[in-house]
Amino acid sequence: ASSAVALHGGVGASLRNGGLRGLLAMLHAERRRRGSALDRLLDGGGPGRRRTPCVLVVDDSSVARALHARALHKALARSGAPGEVAIETAADGVEACARFSDEAKSRESCVVLCLLDLAMPNM
Repeated sequence: ASSAVALHGGVGASLRNGGLRGLLAMLHAERRRRGSALDRLLDGGGPGRRRTPCVLVVDDSSVARALHARALHKALARSGAPGEVAIETAADGVEACARFSDEAKSRESCVVLCLLDLAMPNM
């Protein structure tokens, strides 16, 4: 029996006869494609100006926002990237949406991940 790995979209690769090498090449190509999309997003600040990736924490509870932001800071410090990712907070959906507006394109940071409390006012 052949060992096979199923990938998203029904694509698969056999682990026999060099199939693992093909699988790893496909995964690497996908990672490279997604990485270049993130690079384009971060380079959107203009020629020669790269924006800092940012995690946006949105919660109506100031205590929850502070706890999540502190946990993210600690996790980044443990991973060796404490100053490479910015962490910002927003108190409601209106404030969070303002971070994604057209005026935000001139900001120094670019939101790449949003941690969102779905049960809050002003969503």
